[in-house]
Amino acid sequence: MIFESVTKLSEALADVTGLADELVICARRPWTAESECVVVPEDENYALPQGVLDGGFERFLEATTAIEVLEAMPTHLSSDERVRVFIYYAEQDAWPEWMWETAPSE
Repeated sequence: MIFESVTKLSEALADVTGLADELVICARRPWTAESECVVVPEDENYALPQGVLDGGFERFLEATTAIEVLEAMPTHLSSDERVRVFIYYAEQDAWPEWMWETAPSE
């Protein structure tokens, strides 16, 4: 799947497992759930299309990295919390401390 038009970052991240390995999620800063986002392939030199850069989009996460981040997340996180983890990871290349808190008792 490639989003050929602009979508919200939260929408792209909600279906991250459907992204092909060669795709990159790009978003406009500041990165929030509502940030404008496109999903595009890199070229043979791992560069983003010039039109994406000219449009003010920055590399957020490669699809493969986003899938790895999702797979490492605790299952008790809400969709909003998952988006916050993705953003934190994209900005810090680290996990937020709060992510590891124990899930509420059921």
